Amino acid sequence: MPGLTFVLPHWLYWSALLVFPLIATYMVRRQQRRTSDRRPSLFIAYLFWLCSGFLGIHRFYLRSGWGFIFIPVFLGVLYCNAQIRDVREDDSRTHAELLSAQVEV
Repeated sequence: MPGLTFVLPHWLYWSALLVFPLIATYMVRRQQRRTSDRRPSLFIAYLFWLCSGFLGIHRFYLRSGWGFIFIPVFLGVLYCNAQIRDVREDDSRTHAELLSAQVEV
């Protein structure tokens, strides 16, 4: 698999995370003013799905109880990712010490 040379700047990532809820809130309020029946907009639901679907935000917007399933799953993914990172670091340190010991011998 070829390596990716593009690195997203941190300032762009974090600013997008801060600005997206404001834009989504504006779009939701604008849509609510336009419609009198207050049904969720399919476009906004897809926008939530595209930008924050891994958290289940689109499910909350659509007033579905399935959104509560996504939160523990997301927290589990974060926890497992941290555990895997720790194991990889330990494995890397062990491998480096083994190579160092082989060089010394």
